[in-house]
Amino acid sequence: MRRLIYFAVAVWALTQASPLQAMSKERRVFLIDSLSTVLSHTQTTADSIPILYDLFDLSGPKEKTDVGYELLRTALRTSDRETQYDVMRRLSSAIATYQSGQSDKIQELISIAEKKPESTDRDNTLTYLRVQKVMNEFTSDADSTQQRKVHEAIRERANGTDDLYKKVVVLFTICRYMVSNSPGDMVIDYLGQLFRQIRALPERSYALENTFLVQASVIYTRAGLQEEAVKICKELLRVTQDLDRSNEKRGYKYRDYSRIYFNTYRRLLNNFEALTREEIEEYYQKIMELCETNPEIKEQVEHNGRAKIYYAMGTKQYAKALALLKQYIDLPNNEASVASLNRFMLKAAQEVGDKDAELKAAKKLNELLGSAIEQHRVERKREIEIFNEMLQLQNERALAAQEVAEMHTQHHKNVILYSSIAIGVMAIVVIVILLFYRRIRKMSVKLAKSNETLREERDNLQQTQRDLIKARDHARKADRHKTEFINNMSHEVRVPLDTLIECTHLIVDNVDESKRKYLDRYGKIADVCANMISTLINDVLLLAEYDNSGIEINKRPESVNTICELAVMSMRKHCKDGVTMDFIQPEGDDVTMSTDARRVEQVLVNLLSNAAKFTDKGKVELTYSLLPEEGTITFAVTDTGCGIPAGKEEIIFERFEKLSSMSPGTGLGLNICRIVADAMGGTVKVDTSYEDEGARFLFTLPFGD
Repeated sequence: MRRLIYFAVAVWALTQASPLQAMSKERRVFLIDSLSTVLSHTQTTADSIPILYDLFDLSGPKEKTDVGYELLRTALRTSDRETQYDVMRRLSSAIATYQSGQSDKIQELISIAEKKPESTDRDNTLTYLRVQKVMNEFTSDADSTQQRKVHEAIRERANGTDDLYKKVVVLFTICRYMVSNSPGDMVIDYLGQLFRQIRALPERSYALENTFLVQASVIYTRAGLQEEAVKICKELLRVTQDLDRSNEKRGYKYRDYSRIYFNTYRRLLNNFEALTREEIEEYYQKIMELCETNPEIKEQVEHNGRAKIYYAMGTKQYAKALALLKQYIDLPNNEASVASLNRFMLKAAQEVGDKDAELKAAKKLNELLGSAIEQHRVERKREIEIFNEMLQLQNERALAAQEVAEMHTQHHKNVILYSSIAIGVMAIVVIVILLFYRRIRKMSVKLAKSNETLREERDNLQQTQRDLIKARDHARKADRHKTEFINNMSHEVRVPLDTLIECTHLIVDNVDESKRKYLDRYGKIADVCANMISTLINDVLLLAEYDNSGIEINKRPESVNTICELAVMSMRKHCKDGVTMDFIQPEGDDVTMSTDARRVEQVLVNLLSNAAKFTDKGKVELTYSLLPEEGTITFAVTDTGCGIPAGKEEIIFERFEKLSSMSPGTGLGLNICRIVADAMGGTVKVDTSYEDEGARFLFTLPFGD
């Protein structure tokens, strides 16, 4: 509750605030505390910025830069570019004014501004910051450093640039050096160029104008150019008034320009000879009004007395002026104006007839004149050095321009030479084109005939294409009929065949025991023949299925040992007398794999059938091996038959291919093995590394899901 009451009191105090120039020190401290309290209760950056602006304007020299950095950090958190640039300009001015030799801090502001999007406000702000950096550096740089920088600026100006903002910075650098080291006639000329350059910028910059006008008014006054000094001071007043009105509209009630007004009015009075009596009265009255509202200005007026002296001299109150001069002329804070003050003292003493004062002023002026002559000589020497350097740079530039002109001349000569060559080449090209044209006309006649021939061939091709389409349609229809025929015939043959086999078994089973042995042999022959026909039908059906829609694979977990045992059990009866067929189970537990057992068994049965067919004696063996590192399982069917002739290892897998026309079978078994293996992602091949009697076939499948 106590904080809320204090906050309310602080807000009330701010609403009762008086102008800054009429404010006592205690009042200023109270306002700063009140603003700090209000600032602590703000919720947004937008609310904080106006309060921080007021704190910045109220703060003294030591605290101003700290508040300025806080204001900058707050402004950078918003999207208000105008406020950001304004804060940068004001903070750089405070650093340049109160922190001499701290140009690195101004460089930080320059780096922040350089990262902002391009705009005229950004360019104006960057130019102002760079000017402030130049002015700050010249207050702390050694003479050699100053000379190096100004020589770089002169060289840059001599080289020329189209960047208006860069021109302003270069001219500011040259003028700042000449003001400090050679304040002669040349600097007056450069100041005029600088002012015109500032006014030529795309958007008016009051901050740059104000900085220039303050410097120029001092230089013109010291140089005794009273009319020019008065003109500059009046322009400075107008620019300051524009800034004052602009800040009033924006609500900056504590922004104080009274010191600029005071210094400008006093400088105008110093040039009283170029003023009217009404202007002298007006400007002196302005100073008195400032004294009534600003204790610091009043103290300064009373302490050095220059404003009173200028007014007395301007209104020809020579006795009063002489009394004031005797009182204030030897004060340390008037050393910069000692020449003009002694000149005024000499004039006033002559008017009132004070010989002692006249003699004293004359002696002092003689001393100052001697120093001025020496200083003028040094200034002329430095101006000549600068002029000679600029002349040398201009000569270098002229030589460079001459070299460029010579290069252009040589370039033009080369262009003429190359053009002549090009014209000659073009003439030759035209002749060649004409010859080619004649040849092309002859070729065009031949081409027309060729086109006619091509059209006829095109028509023939189109007719052939239509015939081929019809043939393709007939072939598809015939293929469809073939498939339907195979399916129908297989059904029609399978049913009677199964009936014959059953009848044969029934006859054998029902005959007398004395005749069964005789009929059993023929029953087995009939069974073998029926199995051969059934196998043929199954192979044809499988091929038809593969050609039409592919082979369907249905996987599920299966025992590998069971698959192998069933395959061997079903094919063992087909072995010839004296031939054994066995499943050699590998060491270890049974293996379970995800696969289509029917398809695997089909491949193994075909391989075992093929081995039994070509093995007259010995054995047929089936085994498998698991390779976990490769993720495969390989079934091996080994026989002791006639083997595979060299070079036939792949041919035997082709459709209807048989090693001997006398051997039984259709030549489809091994082809079907490969078709099924491919559909399951595996392979079937002859083991070419097998060197024993007979042959070995390898059936490899992926192991796992």
